[in-house]
Amino acid sequence: MAYGVKFRLDFDDMLGNGKRLEILEDNYSGDVKALIGASNPVIIKWEADDDIYSPIIGSTCTINLFKTDTTEYDDFHTKAEKNYKVIISASETVNDIYQERVQTAGGYYEAKTCIDNEITKFYTISSYYNKRVLDLGGIVESLGCITSQITDSRRNIYKPIWTGWLVPDLNAEVMAPNPQPITLKAIDGLAQLEAANPSTSTGNRYIDHFVDGLNTIGLELDVLVNNDLQSGQLNIFGNDFFYPIEQTVAGNSATTFLEQDIFDENYNFFNYKEFIEALLQSINARIYQSNNKWTIANNSTYSEIRVQDDVQNTLIAGGTLPTDIKQRRKNFLDSKTEFTRFRFYDHSATPPSTSAGYNAYPNTYVSQTLSNIKTDVTPLEQTLTREFQRGFKSIETEVKTKRVISTSFNSSFEYTPVSHNIINGSVVSNQIRKTGEKSFKITQTSSSQTSAGNQQIITPTRNQNGGEQRTAKFSYYFDAQEASQTSTSNGKFWYRITATGTTGGTRYYNSTNDNWQNSAVTNYIEINTATLDAWVDQSITLPADTATNFNVPGVNTKISIFAPSIPTNYNNYQALYIDNISVSQEASVSGNPNVGNVTNSLSLTLNSTTNTIVEKRDILFLPTTSIFAIDYTRFTTAIFGPAPNFVFQVPFARQIVLQQQLNDNRETSVRYEGTIYNNNTRPLDLTSKIWVNFGQNIFQEERSCILDSLEYDVKANRYNVIMHTPNQDNDVATTFRTVQDKVTKI
Repeated sequence: MAYGVKFRLDFDDMLGNGKRLEILEDNYSGDVKALIGASNPVIIKWEADDDIYSPIIGSTCTINLFKTDTTEYDDFHTKAEKNYKVIISASETVNDIYQERVQTAGGYYEAKTCIDNEITKFYTISSYYNKRVLDLGGIVESLGCITSQITDSRRNIYKPIWTGWLVPDLNAEVMAPNPQPITLKAIDGLAQLEAANPSTSTGNRYIDHFVDGLNTIGLELDVLVNNDLQSGQLNIFGNDFFYPIEQTVAGNSATTFLEQDIFDENYNFFNYKEFIEALLQSINARIYQSNNKWTIANNSTYSEIRVQDDVQNTLIAGGTLPTDIKQRRKNFLDSKTEFTRFRFYDHSATPPSTSAGYNAYPNTYVSQTLSNIKTDVTPLEQTLTREFQRGFKSIETEVKTKRVISTSFNSSFEYTPVSHNIINGSVVSNQIRKTGEKSFKITQTSSSQTSAGNQQIITPTRNQNGGEQRTAKFSYYFDAQEASQTSTSNGKFWYRITATGTTGGTRYYNSTNDNWQNSAVTNYIEINTATLDAWVDQSITLPADTATNFNVPGVNTKISIFAPSIPTNYNNYQALYIDNISVSQEASVSGNPNVGNVTNSLSLTLNSTTNTIVEKRDILFLPTTSIFAIDYTRFTTAIFGPAPNFVFQVPFARQIVLQQQLNDNRETSVRYEGTIYNNNTRPLDLTSKIWVNFGQNIFQEERSCILDSLEYDVKANRYNVIMHTPNQDNDVATTFRTVQDKVTKI
């Protein structure tokens, strides 16, 4: 799609800062037409629910216009989705442009006021001309001569601050004589992530799937990541730490688990919304659009990077964590600046099937995010209020750690190579399938009703304990195209389940007697008209075997499928489809907790007797939370003991997530709500932090606030804000408890 600007409205906000609204149309290349704006032509709104740990914060843009006898508007409501793109831009000062260059290069921009005092605020026609000539390597010899011959007015340099899609069915207009108001709505598309599923061929890192999911929205925005949670790989030669969503190390746990993270426990694909929500919950983060980029930020530790570096350096130098993180944070806050560090990903980066990947070592972007009350922002009309919530004594989280779907067993046929022994038939895509994108198709048939046809497919073996129950599962679909059955004979679905003992030999499951035997047997399931043209789920409980060498661990179990028996009167019969085939077995939790369905009741309890409440959540953690992790601010490589008496003291990621959230709520938490006015040229967004600072002798918060919801009236330069104060000082002493159900090996 190639979008061209079709409509434009330029206007100034109440501070005289230039703003621009553009509506682009797909494949448009004509003249730009004027829009007539209402008193509040553009309102951008980011709205989250009351839970500050909600992973997705979508945004909308309301456009208020007037239709007159001379305007040439389209009938927006008659066009398809994504036919129109909306871009909101703000004019940048010379200082703003310089600041962006410094931050993009990973530098710190500290003396805005000093620079403002030395340069003009906005470019003029002449100064911008001079800049362009200099950028091309030229020299303007007599700029004064040029300015004397022109009206040297301000030259607005616009930078996009928000992009979205115009929604055709959310438009409204008054049915009355002109001029009449028109309201258009645009969305950023985060809510539409559920319309697409992750691909099994995207890449071997979470960020690959993450960026691909965001790209399905079609806005082509770059990605910024701020999260100090890092994962650890333990080995006797040293240690390696990386951001969980960026990991690329072959053989590491995250790589092993990645391909399974796009399915739920029933082999249903997560849609991109479910996948991204689960991943963000796993690292205590949220996503939103900010400054025309997708931004991922930690819910708790989104804060001053100089504090984190300072604590980390002290920790490495002395081997112990400093006890005054709170005061160190306040020392930096008193400078009235707060720098946050992001890792930058280009939306169009080369997929990881090549050596480049999604930028294996992403660029660093440092942003000065702090606005101070009352110098940078001013509360309006006495609307700024604060409310208090009692701290938590514990957080109890029902964690659904999803089943690991083995790529070697390949139950749902999604991976290549297939791993199954295919004798006849084939894996097919996007035909008839139970879940995912693929299934196994059998076209061979048998006319005999007493014996199976040719063998079609044999699953890989599963190493299990033959002395305990196992469960065989598969789903099948007889594609008879609504064939009528005129005789009394039914079709038959034929299968065989075998087990190989620890010293050889084979045992066969007999479904009629529900036991294991030495002689070969092929079982069948009768197919009648009620089970044609529909998926049928089959679950078979295999009894424990009592035979020697078959009643112990190390027994290999597999399933064979044969060509079905199809009566001649099934005139329209086409094929048999198989999906989601597996052999599973329960295992004790004392084994690997990541080998199956796990429901963890995790609780992090504050070691105090304060009057607090209990917070409970039901969330899905991806397996990345089961690998070791560290909180950058509180971590040092010195925690590893020397080989061979190695002590790995790093906690699980899920423990850190709960620790961060309990830190936030260790004491009475504060939430602010109100309307503020921005005194600076750069607009506020959800990456902005606000320090409630009326003066040291009046009232001053000890920490800056993280924004949770924001409504920005662009023309009026007014912001309705909801924000909270996090508390990531020294960790509060806690007790971590885990209660697990039995898991299922597959």
